[in-house]
Amino acid sequence: MSYFSEAFKTLRKSLGYTQKKLSWHTDIPVRTMQDWECDLRLPPAWVQYLVLDKLRSLRREQIEKEKNTQNVFSDIFDLYN
Repeated sequence: MSYFSEAFKTLRKSLGYTQKKLSWHTDIPVRTMQDWECDLRLPPAWVQYLVLDKLRSLRREQIEKEKNTQNVFSDIFDLYN
């Protein structure tokens, strides 16, 4: 399996997205994602870079939101203890 296929699938799953949900967010057809993940077809290198960069960015944002949420709950908990 190619690096792109592995990375794409891993990042999609780490976001907690199905192919359908990611398709809705990115306008990449589900069938195209299926082909990418199965290594049946790959986009040009420059598209691979942009797609993986976008998914990594979304994941970083997601992690940051999770941290902020944890901090808020921690602050609230500290107020009551």
